[in-house]
Amino acid sequence: MEPSNIINFTHLVKSLHRNDYRKLLRFNPIEHPIVIQIGGNSPQNLAKAAELCQELGYDEVNINIGCPSERVQSGAFGACLMKEPEVVAECVEAMRKAVTIPVTIKTRLGVDEFDSYEFAHNFIKTTSEKGGVTHYIMHARKAYLKVTIIKRIFGNSYHLGIESC
Repeated sequence: MEPSNIINFTHLVKSLHRNDYRKLLRFNPIEHPIVIQIGGNSPQNLAKAAELCQELGYDEVNINIGCPSERVQSGAFGACLMKEPEVVAECVEAMRKAVTIPVTIKTRLGVDEFDSYEFAHNFIKTTSEKGGVTHYIMHARKAYLKVTIIKRIFGNSYHLGIESC
């Protein structure tokens, strides 16, 4: 694969309010094209973050609507937002108005018991029509928000627990 066909993704960045965010988000120009992935649920905050990322020279900003981690769930973003396509559309619309670089979504096929074709279709329809999304990166699996892995490992197997979100 030639370098021009490779896109680099940064790590998920939740907050750009740190004083050292420029140092945290720096990259080598050889990494272009480079996409930054951010998360959140506030249209205003995500728009500001997208502006900062564009100023730093990123080629695209991607909002993560697929991460099921406990930390992300506690902030009510990531995969939790699959159940809120209207909110996602508002976030993406605000981001698109704030920048000239592409704004994309990384998501999954479903979340918890919401894993039908109709659910995924509605999510994409809503976010594309109301938010203007034209490019999606899809995990070919669904997210489980109600299942957590207990940190203790017995033998070679993980023990799963159920919790409510």
